[in-house]
Amino acid sequence: MTQEKPRSPRFPFIPLTEAIELLRKLDVCQADKARPLKRPEILKALDYASFHGAAAKTIAAMRAYDLLHKQEDGIALSPVARTILDAQDEEEKLDALQRAALSPLCYRAIWRQARHGRMPEGK
Repeated sequence: MTQEKPRSPRFPFIPLTEAIELLRKLDVCQADKARPLKRPEILKALDYASFHGAAAKTIAAMRAYDLLHKQEDGIALSPVARTILDAQDEEEKLDALQRAALSPLCYRAIWRQARHGRMPEGK
């Protein structure tokens, strides 16, 4: 049984604000919103010439923020992403942004510690 490698301290690779900008690019290039995007379509929309380290880390970060998810034979925008892009009011959008921001486990753990007034040992 293999043990999963822990995430780098620099994960997610991009901040949420940049991930949302890239999400808008994906949304524009997606003519059929019900059809998942294929890797070449995603790379083109995100201005990558090929699938390499930075492209892989960017897509992984967008998945960590729960903006993208695997679907059938491609990647689709998640319900959280759709809400951020299509929210009818500011409260709905802010709720979706908070869900996205707290989706990476490391960010959720920090938020919970700060919310409950506890800081990690040695800090």
